[in-house]
Amino acid sequence: MFGRSEVGFTLAGIEIQRHRYGDGAHAVRCTGCNHENREGRKFCASCGSALPVLCVDCGFPNEAAERFCGGCGRPFLTIGVATKEVRPTAEPEGDRRPVTVLFCDLIGYTRLSSLLDPEDVHALLQQFFALVDATVDRFGGTIDKHIGDAAMALFGAPLARGNDAERAVRAALEIQASVPALASGLPSALAVHIGIATGEVVASSVGSQYHRGYTVTGEAANVAARLLDRAGGGETFVSDAVYRATCHVVSYETVGSLALKGVANPVEAWRPTGLRCTTPDAYALVGRRSELGQLRAILNACVNGSSGAAVLIRGEAGIGKTRLTDELQSIAVSSGMTCTTGFVLDFGTARGRGAVRTVVTRLLGSESGTTEYAAEGAIENLLQAQQLRPDDELYLRDLLEIPHSEATRKLYEAMDTAARTRGKERVVTTLVQSAADRRPLLIIVEDIHWADPETLSFLGAVSRAAALSRTVLVMTTRLEGDWLDAHWHSMAGGGPVVTIDLSPLSPDEARSIARRFIDVSAFADQCVERAGGNPLFLEQLLRGASTDGRLPASIQSVVLARTD
Repeated sequence: MFGRSEVGFTLAGIEIQRHRYGDGAHAVRCTGCNHENREGRKFCASCGSALPVLCVDCGFPNEAAERFCGGCGRPFLTIGVATKEVRPTAEPEGDRRPVTVLFCDLIGYTRLSSLLDPEDVHALLQQFFALVDATVDRFGGTIDKHIGDAAMALFGAPLARGNDAERAVRAALEIQASVPALASGLPSALAVHIGIATGEVVASSVGSQYHRGYTVTGEAANVAARLLDRAGGGETFVSDAVYRATCHVVSYETVGSLALKGVANPVEAWRPTGLRCTTPDAYALVGRRSELGQLRAILNACVNGSSGAAVLIRGEAGIGKTRLTDELQSIAVSSGMTCTTGFVLDFGTARGRGAVRTVVTRLLGSESGTTEYAAEGAIENLLQAQQLRPDDELYLRDLLEIPHSEATRKLYEAMDTAARTRGKERVVTTLVQSAADRRPLLIIVEDIHWADPETLSFLGAVSRAAALSRTVLVMTTRLEGDWLDAHWHSMAGGGPVVTIDLSPLSPDEARSIARRFIDVSAFADQCVERAGGNPLFLEQLLRGASTDGRLPASIQSVVLARTD
């Protein structure tokens, strides 16, 4: 580490701490979370907030859009750059990291430009960019730039989130599904073609004293742009690295090996066709004998008894929580149980929840992707069978995210939040107990560390129902944080929650995974040691580690998600 000295000063009542490192660079403290950021960053590495721009003359922190320095009054030629020539020693170093780059281009725009009034063309372009930008933002990406009728987005910079390639592909699928609607009232259809690639890049502020901007430099951007060129209307092409990082959640068709302009070697390309409904065939579970024994006992007690239990499985990213729940579902099905699984998402339109609608839909006997019409029919069947009270339809519509009629919408909006929450919890409890009366029930909700208050309330209702019916609720979460606190336990009725912490695999167990990929050798032993018993890290190391010792991009992304 470099040695550093403190340089503190107060300007306009704002305390600014700049730490000078031994190499002449400085650190800027975020005003939101107090994290120290190396000079040159636009966003805080800890919380993602925009950092103040320090004047190169006096060091005063200015907002990015300000045109004159608040400390010395000097004008800026462009955002955040003083008129004084930028000193070479103050230039920020690039941030080397794996990033997924997405290029999206509108097809049919040129033809429409010749048919429509310029103002109508401008309005269409604004709608298109609004749709793309909002989608990218919902899935945790950042718009790098707009170029004509195309957009370039980054996933993994300036913030990594651990599953950046998956986020990019999900965003692409949503954009592809949404763009055709923009053509309503136009003389021709609209479509987009998209290219996505993952690779190691240098992310930094690039430019001169007259204009600077944050972007990435590296082959991934070129590959993504060339894949876009080869994709047709309505198609998305992704690189092999993106495919390998996402094939467990996305279905693909092979495109084949493509020779791309400006890329030295052919690129294996894939076309995503949608999200997977089932996971790919899995290898036999390695280790976890004691945990499986404990879970088997809980399932057996539920199947042979009159009540169930709530279970919390905790572990770090990649430790095998999902693989363990997959094995648990196989055991439950063989025991005659009905299984339903939901994921709490931290991106997309269902950010923070996601699992609620999926689980409730399955409890109604429908698939997660069921139509609104089918859900309406399921509600009507429940009311006719008198399994729900007449006013429960209001709460069930909210749980399923189905619009209310004009009359019922006004009635529902007139209720206070507490009344709506109690009603939804009552409906969930009724649905769980009704399903468990027919067959013992296993409900799995993954990644509750992303859960919003409504989802936690939903889980509390399911936990209460599990104590009164043949239902086992299994939740997974990361180790950090106390997501099921005292308040949640009071919502859940105060019943016990069985907690299972997953520890790293032993070296022998890790070597048994390594044998699936290569013969056990010195290289495999190095991977086993480096993975530290984390099965995801080990598999990615064995699949993608190169002889130069660098970590695969998938692992780097998970690590960066903890440090950014």
